[in-house]
Amino acid sequence: MQVISRISCTIAFILYGTLFLFAEPPAHSEPVEEIIYDKWNPWLDMEENLVFIDFEALDFNLLEIKVYDEDNQLVFSDRVDDLPFNSIYELDITTFDRDSYTINLHSFSNVFPAELHLKR
Repeated sequence: MQVISRISCTIAFILYGTLFLFAEPPAHSEPVEEIIYDKWNPWLDMEENLVFIDFEALDFNLLEIKVYDEDNQLVFSDRVDDLPFNSIYELDITTFDRDSYTINLHSFSNVFPAELHLKR
């Protein structure tokens, strides 16, 4: 009786194993193309001297905002990962005395630049 039990268990194990060997892989869907921002546009209010950055409109989690002048010198930096994902950040540009700047939005893995041109 014990021999028959061992033989039936062995046969069951072999059949069960062949199911995994010859089973078809699950249906594979087409990969979704990831959208990467190569440029985003800040919203500028020259009357109030503010630049608005809408976090909710971005498809990435924002870690830090950095602003560089025409000479690539850092003029502003702020870590914003503690703000809610639906924040609208107000960047005060009253002290920005040049005409062109680059605003870099830093995520955990990428940097998303935008040009800022101030015509006063």
